[in-house]
Amino acid sequence: METVWTVGKGFQVLDGTVFRPVMDPQVLRREGKTLVGNLSLALGEIPPSTASRIRLHPVVNQLTWFVAGELTVKMKEPALDAAYTLELRAREAVLTRAGLCFD
Repeated sequence: METVWTVGKGFQVLDGTVFRPVMDPQVLRREGKTLVGNLSLALGEIPPSTASRIRLHPVVNQLTWFVAGELTVKMKEPALDAAYTLELRAREAVLTRAGLCFD
C-alpha cells in the first residue's frame, strides 16, 4: 500500500476539542483509496484545563495517545459497579473499548 496519510482540516466539537481526521473510512471510500480493515485514525487536540464531554463510544475502539501535559481519564466498564481513574502523562496511551462509558 503506497499511501501517505495526512492530517485533515480540523473542526472544533462542543467541549473545545479540535478533531482532525487522518484515516476516515467514509472519505477513503469516496476517494477510491484502500481501507486498512475497518480502521480509522484521527487526531484530537484538547485545550489545557478542559474536560471532555465524550460519554460513550458505542461501536468504536479508541486509542488515546497523549503527547504533552497530563490527562485524567475516568471510565466505567459495564461489568463493574464503580468507575476507575487513569492518570496519563506524555508518551502514554490508553485503550477505550467500544461500549465503555466515561464517568
